[in-house]
Amino acid sequence: MTARDPLRALRKRARTLGFTDPYVADLNAFGHQAGNRLRDFVKRDRHGSMSWMEATLERRAHPQSLWPE
Repeated sequence: MTARDPLRALRKRARTLGFTDPYVADLNAFGHQAGNRLRDFVKRDRHGSMSWMEATLERRAHPQSLWPE
């Protein structure tokens, strides 16, 4: 990948390897809306018997909680 346009280089490499174009999200623009919706979903017991959803809620509320780097 080039330092000048890493996303373009990544897309080109992905196509070379037979993958579809990757999509990249700006985590600064991600916000907390998805995490709040997830918390509300669990609070309303919509997760049923999937207890792992409640156990991993905060870790899964924002991508940087899973991958801080």
